[in-house]
Amino acid sequence: MNDLEQYLRENKPLEPAEGDFMIEANSRLAAVEEIKRAVAAERRHSRAVMMAALASGLLLGCLVTAFVLLHPVAPETFETQFIARLSLFLHGWARYLVMLLIAGSAIALGLAFLSPKRR
Repeated sequence: MNDLEQYLRENKPLEPAEGDFMIEANSRLAAVEEIKRAVAAERRHSRAVMMAALASGLLLGCLVTAFVLLHPVAPETFETQFIARLSLFLHGWARYLVMLLIAGSAIALGLAFLSPKRR
């Protein structure tokens, strides 16, 4: 142990100059800021992708619903009674189901836009 103390006393480590320390600290802070900007850009990108997926799903759902409503199949062509009854039920309640779909989509969009940002 005595040898180690003697070696350290004879060979003091070099202390960095004040200017070098500040330059290195500033470069590290700049690197941290760059990482923060990259993370923020990634969050914006993922939010935009989520909104695009929501909008495309909503559009596709509306198109499929419009196609089904404009081209109904006569219940007599179905082979089973269950499908015929289900078709008649959906035909009678189609307007309400479409409004429910639109209201649900509006609520989902509202929640997506009003949700607090993650930090």
